[in-house]
Amino acid sequence: QEDFSDFYTVLSISPAYWVNFETLVRINPNNFDLDQVTTGISFRDGEDLEVMFGNNYVTDVPGVNVNQFFIDARYRLDSRNLIGAYWAIDARQGELTEQVYMWETMLGHSWELTFAIINRSGSTRENGFDFQLSVSLVRI
Repeated sequence: QEDFSDFYTVLSISPAYWVNFETLVRINPNNFDLDQVTTGISFRDGEDLEVMFGNNYVTDVPGVNVNQFFIDARYRLDSRNLIGAYWAIDARQGELTEQVYMWETMLGHSWELTFAIINRSGSTRENGFDFQLSVSLVRI
């Protein structure tokens, strides 16, 4: 029985408009284990293009620690539409373990609709093909 859920902290430093350093840390407060560390550097070209290069290290997966390098790219087509892609490579296996391709669009002035196709393989956490559809209220 765990008394508390995980504690997340995010640190983001942006020394210039076009570059950002980010770190996410997840700590289990029941035993003070450092369960996840995600770090990355992102580059922005104006308002349209953003690319992040990073590393995701997770220690609470049964049987193995997950260490992945990833690239997350997003391109704004216009004021209402954005496309993106995410690729993760397992550092130990040297294989592509996750691919995500997504399209985000605005519905009216308040709602955001996201379609994503996800393929995971060679991972001990998740495998298979997924289709994801989400609707979010972004402004009132």
